[in-house]
Amino acid sequence: MLDGISDNYPLRGGKGTPYEGGNRVPLIISFGDKIKANSTNHINVMGADLFPTLLDFAEIPITHTIDGVSLKGELSGKHNPERGRDLFFFFPAYLESYGNSDSFRATPYSSIISGDWKLIRFFEDARTELYNLKKDTGESNDLSKKYTSKVRDLLIKLESWEQKVHAPVNFELNPLYKPGINK
Repeated sequence: MLDGISDNYPLRGGKGTPYEGGNRVPLIISFGDKIKANSTNHINVMGADLFPTLLDFAEIPITHTIDGVSLKGELSGKHNPERGRDLFFFFPAYLESYGNSDSFRATPYSSIISGDWKLIRFFEDARTELYNLKKDTGESNDLSKKYTSKVRDLLIKLESWEQKVHAPVNFELNPLYKPGINK
């Protein structure tokens, strides 16, 4: 339960949080005879995948670098090797909790989902959390202290991506933030 507003059980968190309750949402697409009716697919997609997908269906070439990949192959029943790619999230903002102005629903963070693993890095206190999403969908068991080499490997990937996209990770911290309030 997220402040009485939403219940995404068994997922942790909700809209605006770095957890799966804020990341995972179903995607339903209907597109005439282009997509087989009543078909399902359990691939990970991002909102950024919709633009290249629409361009691909319209047969409009992509002429510059964009985030996301086309889903046309999967939607047409074909496998796309890029589906196993790492997913990155960057959220450089503060969101107040519903009905509680003394806490935040989210503080600035970035995260990566790589295979079964998810790493979240919080900018306020440089804290990291690591979860094995295959074994712990609800993100209840932070494994960052146990798998330090996995944390290091994922941080390298995350920081490399942040540099590639010029993510502004150096910004003024919120003076009202109280460490530990959002754990």
